[in-house]
Amino acid sequence: MIEDGKLILAARSGESEGTELSDLRSDSYAVEFEFQVVSGTKNVGHCIYQTSNDHDSADPRFRNLSAYFMVGGRAALSHYLDADNYPDFAAETYDSTRPNTVSLIVLKDQIAAFINRKPLYAVLDPLGSEPFLLHSLNASENAVCEYDSFKIWSLEGLDLDP
Repeated sequence: MIEDGKLILAARSGESEGTELSDLRSDSYAVEFEFQVVSGTKNVGHCIYQTSNDHDSADPRFRNLSAYFMVGGRAALSHYLDADNYPDFAAETYDSTRPNTVSLIVLKDQIAAFINRKPLYAVLDPLGSEPFLLHSLNASENAVCEYDSFKIWSLEGLDLDP
């Protein structure tokens, strides 16, 4: 639902609600968006930026990368590997009581996240580099998430060597 120009996603218990916003296929990109946790159950509900490498989650090569922000202030980065396995490989805290701006930069296997222009985490993807597509914003497990100002940039061909 769009309200006052903002995307509002509300999820029921045990469910996820989301919308795809881009199909940029790249292993070098940046994404930025504003979000606020409007309501939810602490340490269960969360707001999510998610991307995958394919439409078919049954394909054994399917990979999904999720940067999520839990009601209560935990931020984490995880992979979907199979139906019961979402291991976190980065986690930190953030202020869930206010609106936040997230910037996520993926350069091959290097991933950095910033919240309100301050570093949140910087990690190497343990599964290596992968071209992702199907970029989406989501709400999960009773969370109501408000999103605004979604932007995505390809960083392909950017020479970062000094």
